[in-house]
Amino acid sequence: MLRLKQFEEAMEGDRGMLIWLGKNRLDQSDKKEVKHDAVVTEKKQDLSKLNLDELRRLRELSAKLRGD
Repeated sequence: MLRLKQFEEAMEGDRGMLIWLGKNRLDQSDKKEVKHDAVVTEKKQDLSKLNLDELRRLRELSAKLRGD
């Protein structure tokens, strides 16, 4: 009987009861839950195995990408 009375109050325009019923009976909420996927980071490369020419070329490419 209590649920019926709550429903009747809500249907007669009781905004508070409409909100309460929505949250408790219909699983509604004020906040949206946002799920984020994990951020994939790049693996750091081991530059110690590069020779001097390769390191120079890498430095040149890096400077071009930065706009230097």
